Amino acid sequence: ESAPALPPPLGSEDGSITPVLWPSVGEYPVYDRFLYSLMSRDRLRNQRYLAALRERVRDRVVVDIGTGRHLNWARACVEAGARLVYAIEEQDDSFAEAKARVARLGLGERIRLIKGASMQVALPERADVCISEIIGLIGGSAGAAVALNAARRRFLKPEGLMIPERCGTRRAALSLPDDLRTKPAFTEAGDRYADAIFAATGSPLDVRVCVRGLPPSSLLSRSTVFESLDFRHLVPTDHHVDVGLEIERAGRLDGFLLWINLWCGLEDEPLSSLHHETSWSPVVFPALSPGVPVQPGDRLAIRCRGWLSSDGRHPDYGLDGWLRGQGSQRSFFHVSRHHGGPFRGNAFYRSLWASRQAAGA
Repeated sequence: ESAPALPPPLGSEDGSITPVLWPSVGEYPVYDRFLYSLMSRDRLRNQRYLAALRERVRDRVVVDIGTGRHLNWARACVEAGARLVYAIEEQDDSFAEAKARVARLGLGERIRLIKGASMQVALPERADVCISEIIGLIGGSAGAAVALNAARRRFLKPEGLMIPERCGTRRAALSLPDDLRTKPAFTEAGDRYADAIFAATGSPLDVRVCVRGLPPSSLLSRSTVFESLDFRHLVPTDHHVDVGLEIERAGRLDGFLLWINLWCGLEDEPLSSLHHETSWSPVVFPALSPGVPVQPGDRLAIRCRGWLSSDGRHPDYGLDGWLRGQGSQRSFFHVSRHHGGPFRGNAFYRSLWASRQAAGA
């Protein structure tokens, strides 16, 4: 399917890369051939996954959660010497195409396809390794904690290994480029995915927005932890962390940028959705929209929270706190739900949805 190519994650100061906004799609059943192809062509992601599975799957039984129509990791595990791969796929069209692919490649003795949701199906034996791609643009936003906790309890041997191993989401103070602040808009393709999310959730909502091509000057502070997931153990499904940030660059504070650091295996340097060219993108939380002028030395006291939404799998997120500047202070609050609103909840989102109406969306 055709859609505009995504630019690199971090743009240049001279404006040679135009920042692009995109709805966060990984939390929803809206995957199509284009989105699958993005993951298939993600060189850095694939390199990290391949290195991890080559270290860990030889002569072992593997379970692949959400194998997809291409069976990328199931096939890679076979090539790396896995004894057997149980490949789980829930979506009807992806399962049918995967089944045809297994037959065409003659892999029926090495890859056993299982139709259904990973938290509902059963395996005939315990696996040594679980591989999955349930990492969202915020690490846990696609439901990784619930799904992988269930996989550890139901599928893995006690000493079983997870690929990926860990995912941390970082957060820093953000000043949006003027065009994104005053005239936020999705591309035509992004609008189609926003509509698909509305259809999947049953009503419009302020979808999480990711951004590509931000200039480095958009970050006004160093980063701190927003969420930490360690899949080597059972992962808490609710979390909160109290953090402080100090503004280091004068500008207009619009909110916060969130990005993931992912460790697939034993590598020292994580894969970063901010600093590396990958199909993951940083997420914008426009918590102070329409923006507040800040100076170096201004401080933020923030509580970051995550809790399960009403579907029992996908988290909602929130942050609240205080900005204390030179002789003044301001409180702020932002909630980002998987479904159920809010809709047009602040100036940023009102402008975003107004741009769709103006374009006839």
